[in-house]
Amino acid sequence: MNKYCVSRGLPWIYAAAEELYGYVMLIVPCRTACLSCLYSVTPAERREIPVIGPAVTMVASIATMKLLELVRGEIKSELTYVDCRELTIEKLPDTEERKLSRMWQHMPCVRVILYGSLRGRAG
Repeated sequence: MNKYCVSRGLPWIYAAAEELYGYVMLIVPCRTACLSCLYSVTPAERREIPVIGPAVTMVASIATMKLLELVRGEIKSELTYVDCRELTIEKLPDTEERKLSRMWQHMPCVRVILYGSLRGRAG
């Protein structure tokens, strides 16, 4: 999903839940970090992950709010972390956004747009 959207310049919302925890992030190519910027390593294996309903509901609600922010033009580069065990929601600022003005060409999402690959020119 990340590679497809980044290569076409399409914004998308990353939303995931695992056990009692969840993550949500609005990804806008060349304006925020992409999923490859956030996670440098792809999981090696696929496995079933247990998740409880309230975690999914909270993640879906936050993802909906992120969509409304995008529609209003309020693009915030942050990862929202949901902890249903402690009943907390944390916003973790995207450190790449602060460096974007001088490091944009090194971000994986920009390499997809410029060269068509997450690996750069050779990919």
